[in-house]
Amino acid sequence: MWGTVHNYQETIVEMWQQGGVRPFFHGIVPTLWRDCLWTTVFSSLRYHGTARCRDIEDASLRSSAEFIAVTVSGAVATSMSSPFNYVRNVVYATSHDAPTPSTWRCLEQLLRDARASGIPMAFLRRRLMIGWGTARVAVGMAVASHIYETTKATLSKPQAQAQ
Repeated sequence: MWGTVHNYQETIVEMWQQGGVRPFFHGIVPTLWRDCLWTTVFSSLRYHGTARCRDIEDASLRSSAEFIAVTVSGAVATSMSSPFNYVRNVVYATSHDAPTPSTWRCLEQLLRDARASGIPMAFLRRRLMIGWGTARVAVGMAVASHIYETTKATLSKPQAQAQ
């Protein structure tokens, strides 16, 4: 619908008329894979990374170590899930007239292209756009985690004193 003058409701009606329910679920498979992988990796690394920081006695140093652990968790999770984000973009870029490429075929083609490039890791970093956006997600998750943990600790203090 890019380049057309439609409002939200007109776009929904046109999507329904042209494709029924299909356009509303276009790209859902790679999106689910991406989100499930990201969440699993981030949560696991965050849990284990911050658990190792609990033994640090200096509160300021512990807080810094936890921030770094969560930042690394976010960067690794974003990097590992980026192939599915790439597939999602390929699916979204496919014309509604053409058959939707499968997630696994897109991933196979990505790996073939990486092998053929001669420098697979550099190719994947560029193709999957791992860079500043990855850093932004990683730091954003660490900031959000810090705010969450600080708020949780602050809100639990009155309850502990009341008991």
